[in-house]
Amino acid sequence: MFVPQAVQLLSLIEKNKLFLNTPDTNIYPTKQLAKTVTETYIQKCDTFDQCIMVDLNRPSNVNVYIEVNDTAGYQLGGADVLLSNVAVTKGLNCIPWDGLDGNGNLIPDGDTIFIQILFGSDVTQLPLQDIESNPNGIKVTLELPISGYTTAYWNDSLIGGATELTGCIYTGSGQGCHDWTGDFSSGIG
Repeated sequence: MFVPQAVQLLSLIEKNKLFLNTPDTNIYPTKQLAKTVTETYIQKCDTFDQCIMVDLNRPSNVNVYIEVNDTAGYQLGGADVLLSNVAVTKGLNCIPWDGLDGNGNLIPDGDTIFIQILFGSDVTQLPLQDIESNPNGIKVTLELPISGYTTAYWNDSLIGGATELTGCIYTGSGQGCHDWTGDFSSGIG
């Protein structure tokens, strides 16, 4: 019997390996963590042509958060800017930016802004199927090359759920990230 969903699941497992134990590092070598080598700065060519200069030790995808307003942290839908999933290479990179805030206003020279760069060393897709309830949340911990906790993001908008684009970090005890309960009648948690 041919089951298309099983073929899709097997291809996901092959592409996005999840290990319950530390894998053989001869077969799955530990990657170097992405990090900046020098200070990040803005290079301005003209008013609407600027580069956020980032020097990295290895290729990565990054999210650049530009905090413009007076509220600490990135606020979605306001003056703050998010340049998401930008592919960068090892070495010095120019991440193009038009110099505008999230509302389309030019940020005047001399204004103080804060830039935060988050590295997506690797993305792990966690496909879940027929999950009506997850009352304890998702608890993600790192094993290699360092141990600790990492940020989790999700987008359930296509199934009527919520999104978390700024990140949630499980701290090792208590409630995990992204808990939900369903009514078990709709098939959607």
